[in-house]
Amino acid sequence: MSRKFISGILAASIAISTLSAVPARADERDAMRAVAGITALFILGKAIENSRRDRETVTRQTGPSREEIMRRHREEERARAREREREEERARRERERGYGHGRGNYGGRHDDRPHKIIPRPLPPVVMGNLLPRECRVSLPTNRGTLNGFGARCLERNFRHASRLPQTCITRVERSRGPDRLIYGERCLNARGYRIARR
Repeated sequence: MSRKFISGILAASIAISTLSAVPARADERDAMRAVAGITALFILGKAIENSRRDRETVTRQTGPSREEIMRRHREEERARAREREREEERARRERERGYGHGRGNYGGRHDDRPHKIIPRPLPPVVMGNLLPRECRVSLPTNRGTLNGFGARCLERNFRHASRLPQTCITRVERSRGPDRLIYGERCLNARGYRIARR
């Protein structure tokens, strides 16, 4: 409100000052110039006011309609119902197979007896990396004790002996008897091989 008032006062004062500075003679031409100047100032003031108003405009985005919200809610409810049905079907199949509590568990009785634990064999990847404990040897050498696995023992007792890395083989010369081929324990450990616990 104060901006409009100030711009109006300013326009009026400029118009009056131009009129008073002119000598008393005022013909039709001077009056037209004064009216044109006042009109130009008024249009300029309105343009400035509109540009400021445009900058201050706030746009608000409307959210989803009520129908859209209800549609989404129904879809979510249907998805939850389908998931519940899948879970119930999965549980029913497990009961029929004998997992959990049901017919397959101790003849359908519900008691506190422990489940019978049947150990499963290790997967082939793990079995292929477990070296037999009985093949482990420690041989004294000039540079200290060499810990490793005897090559002949591994050939007899380890099914995957042909896959062992050849870079890990060390020839150990002995003063008595033939030389021995040993797979170095550190070298095998670095390549993922471990000692079996049994």
